[in-house]
Amino acid sequence: MVGTHDPARATDFTFRTDAGTRVGLGRQARVSYDLTGDGTFERVETFRYFATDPVPGCEEYRGSRAGSHSASGRLGDMSGGTIRVEVWNALGDGTAALEVDSASVLKVPF
Repeated sequence: MVGTHDPARATDFTFRTDAGTRVGLGRQARVSYDLTGDGTFERVETFRYFATDPVPGCEEYRGSRAGSHSASGRLGDMSGGTIRVEVWNALGDGTAALEVDSASVLKVPF
């Protein structure tokens, strides 16, 4: 991946998730940037968790709504780099579906 960093933009996402009838699963996301493809992630952003409801059907976990939990490192231009996205349950037991289709979107600052 190649891109020029735009400091006026921020990482954001909309991930569709469904925990079925399990209430309060805390879905959490992290986005990591390896700017050069050398295996070292220069920037790591972790977002606050999203508590699911007990109603079957997808909900939208949005980065801009959840807010930042932590961030380390600096962004810069990307040349041959990669982006890693992780989503897990920070709270609760059970599983939840994560839709990976056109309704789930990752926006990056490049």
